Amino acid sequence: MAEVIFGKTSEIEPDKLNVKRFGRKKVAVVLFDGSYYAFKDACTHVDVPLSEGRLCGKIIECTRHGAKFDITDGKVLS
Repeated sequence: MAEVIFGKTSEIEPDKLNVKRFGRKKVAVVLFDGSYYAFKDACTHVDVPLSEGRLCGKIIECTRHGAKFDITDGKVLS
């Protein structure tokens, strides 16, 4: 796992999808249970922004087709 600095931790609101730019790409960042998780702001199935989805705990749901992902490890749950 790579370590990248692209902002201050004080800019990340807990338990919320925070979108940051890293170069020309958007990255979604979540502070959940004391840890930071970052991932490409795009659903792996239909390339729509995951930041437009719903976050419930450590699960994010794609608004386009309802796929659910675990933000802590990236696994597809449904």
